[in-house]
Amino acid sequence: MSSPSDKQVGGVHYLNMDPQPNYVSQKWNLNGTYHSVLKYIARAGKKPANPEIQDIMKAIHYLELRKEFLMKQAIEAAKVDEGLATALNELAEGCKQVMEAGGPSAYEKASARHMHPDYEDDGRVE
Repeated sequence: MSSPSDKQVGGVHYLNMDPQPNYVSQKWNLNGTYHSVLKYIARAGKKPANPEIQDIMKAIHYLELRKEFLMKQAIEAAKVDEGLATALNELAEGCKQVMEAGGPSAYEKASARHMHPDYEDDGRVE
């Protein structure tokens, strides 16, 4: 019985490579984009009727796609971080205003009593 590595559908340009790009991709746990880059670089100039420059351009295109994806992820992460920073700043400002106004409200005292049964206050409701 022959191994899938011993045959190729649609050409022979990978058969003489040792190791074959598919094996390397699996061994290195490459994602689909990096697998495609590896595949196009490995076969550049070896596939009949396919100019070497075309495979190089395809590899570059896949790298550009990956770059675009990673840039979008970084922008989204920055938006989340910025949103969190804004929320924390707003919370800190709110706490400052509460303290400047004379301390916590009745609601905040009740919340504190609920969350911490041993919490003691002077019993006044503001």
